[in-house]
Amino acid sequence: MPHPNKILLEAFRLLDGFESATRQQKQRRIVQLNRLLRRAKALQKDANLALRTIDQIRKERAYMLISAGRLSEGIAEIESIVRDYEGTVASIHDEAAFQLAEAALSCFNKGQTVRGFEFARSALAHAGNARALSQTLVSALQAAQDKRAGKRKAKR
Repeated sequence: MPHPNKILLEAFRLLDGFESATRQQKQRRIVQLNRLLRRAKALQKDANLALRTIDQIRKERAYMLISAGRLSEGIAEIESIVRDYEGTVASIHDEAAFQLAEAALSCFNKGQTVRGFEFARSALAHAGNARALSQTLVSALQAAQDKRAGKRKAKR
């Protein structure tokens, strides 16, 4: 199985110049990217198992420390585990918010205003303190406003 970085580099190679590719080249690249995705997902299973194993060992360590009378160390380990969980959840929410904001921007740029606002609303619901999200949403809302202004001018 190839190293995950090799898979990612190959995906970036496929993305490079994608916009200017012919329709047939785009289709071929999508098929290649789908293969890369399947290979990466196979690696994900092993990675998830390793993460669960580490997590379980950390919890057992905390329990052992507490049971051995080393309460402060055991509690410190539990607090560390909780901070890691909170960080992971926040990171996932920020990434979800950013992807939803990108979807909103794409919808607004393609004139799908209703869908764009739905994605923007969802992005805000997921947003923590993602600065990139804010900039993307501002761009998305500006695109929607520009589209509306263009339609108003066309009606006149």
